[in-house]
Amino acid sequence: MAVIMSYHGTVESRAALVEAVNLAKRLDEKLLCVYAQKHRGDDQAVDNQVMEVLHDALGQENLEYAVQLCPRGKDVSDYVLEAARENHASYLVIGLAHRSHCGGMNIGPNAQRLLLEAPCPVVTYTTKLN
Repeated sequence: MAVIMSYHGTVESRAALVEAVNLAKRLDEKLLCVYAQKHRGDDQAVDNQVMEVLHDALGQENLEYAVQLCPRGKDVSDYVLEAARENHASYLVIGLAHRSHCGGMNIGPNAQRLLLEAPCPVVTYTTKLN
């Protein structure tokens, strides 16, 4: 079993990563962090940098982990759901971004699919608006 984390490099995603680490430690399970690129284009240098940052951060934690890069052209939600099923996920952790100027929540299509189709409970995390 594993805790699966969908990582995008956003503030919310970085905050959710902390929660995913804590959850994996509490459950004594592997953490699988799926990195889905937010930038456009074929900037392999950015991907490599983010992957290195993730490995550095997770390598300092006392837990088993893996980081996977969602292949370009692959639907992020499909890839994360597939990873959750293959790894018998106990939890899926995602960060939700505020998309409304009035403080409301407008959930994007990938997050909606993960919330509705995940084979396990989904833990969501967001940050406070300033």
